[in-house]
Amino acid sequence: MSKGLYLNAVNRGFAYLPFLLAFIFLVNGCVTVNSAARADMDSFEYYPKASEDADTVLNLHSNIEKTTFYVDSKKIATGRRIKVLINSKKSYTIVASPEGYISKEEFMQPPYMPNSLLSFTFLIGEKLKDAVANKEDEKDNKSKNQTLPVHADIDMQIPLGEKYGEHDVAVIIGNKNYSAAGIYDVEFADRDARIMKEYLTKTFGFRLENIIYAENATVGKFNEIFGSERDFRGKLYSFVKKNISEVFIYYVGHGAPDLQSQDAYFVPVDANPQYLSSNGYKLQTFYENLSKIPAKKITIVIDACFSGNSDKGMLFKNISPGMVKVKKEYSGPKNAVLITSAAMEQVSAWYPEKKHSLFTYYFLKGLRGEADVNKDNIITIGEMKNYLQEHVPYMARRLNGIEQYPVVDGNEKEIIVRIVK
Repeated sequence: MSKGLYLNAVNRGFAYLPFLLAFIFLVNGCVTVNSAARADMDSFEYYPKASEDADTVLNLHSNIEKTTFYVDSKKIATGRRIKVLINSKKSYTIVASPEGYISKEEFMQPPYMPNSLLSFTFLIGEKLKDAVANKEDEKDNKSKNQTLPVHADIDMQIPLGEKYGEHDVAVIIGNKNYSAAGIYDVEFADRDARIMKEYLTKTFGFRLENIIYAENATVGKFNEIFGSERDFRGKLYSFVKKNISEVFIYYVGHGAPDLQSQDAYFVPVDANPQYLSSNGYKLQTFYENLSKIPAKKITIVIDACFSGNSDKGMLFKNISPGMVKVKKEYSGPKNAVLITSAAMEQVSAWYPEKKHSLFTYYFLKGLRGEADVNKDNIITIGEMKNYLQEHVPYMARRLNGIEQYPVVDGNEKEIIVRIVK
């Protein structure tokens, strides 16, 4: 090729470059990055902020004209297209609430490219009246247009607490969507996990990079995080600094007993409850592996029942509930505080009005200060125990006519959080 032909080809190639840079691939719930966003950054000071330390423009789109956008429960603006400033190192929960349509919620996690333009598009389709008409569990609503609130009180104005140490580690697992036929989804597990992450970063003060977070965890993910029966050294073990790290673990999802051994198991989203000994994650293995981790202290919060039952019914097919038994005694780590949503044989209820599980709602409400009886801005294990055992059983009976009694085991004088604001 001659030099002239070569330059002509190059010039034609560059002619397409602006179109390539301008192209942003937008799909429902997809974040795309246009790194050539410097011109947009010139108007940085005029955009609303989701974070005071913002360094990145987030461009929010909806296909519905009158859509109100929320970022971490903070109302930003109403419109079809808006811009908001965020911090490129933080995660955010974004809600698009269009007039007359069902709201949609998405979760954004870093890494993003700093000093760039992020785009997030919501495709809204279902109208409120259609959603209400199609849901049997909303048949008692006074109006066909009545829907559940986008935010509960615990989702907003999350208190700031004294920061945990730089080597402290947290694990959050929220299992909502189960793949085995006949297993009911845990309706609000994703919301529970996401808001728990917000409390761990803001109220507990965990560093974001020290939080191991998983939604819809498979049995492989459980083994990856907590280790297996053959090798206890999972991801959590690798994150812990010997005798220095404090560990906080939160799980929300199904639990059930193995039908043969009656041992309790976490139910991963790809598990079949009929065969938990081969595809579940054993509760005693979980405790034994944690006892081998050289952490200074471990706090375990489990929002699950191991009875094989759920708020919507049994997990097992063609088996009488009277035939399903679960062992009640398990040996946990000696340096651990254990908080569970219910006794082993009980059911953990949901709280549809608040769009959270009943237990997690009151646990987080307690962290907001409701459990702080003496108003010293310190929440102790004893205070949380009293608060949970006062409110959860009452609301479980009121909502569903069932017994749900949270279990708290640990030094009652031990501090969970210190609120600073």
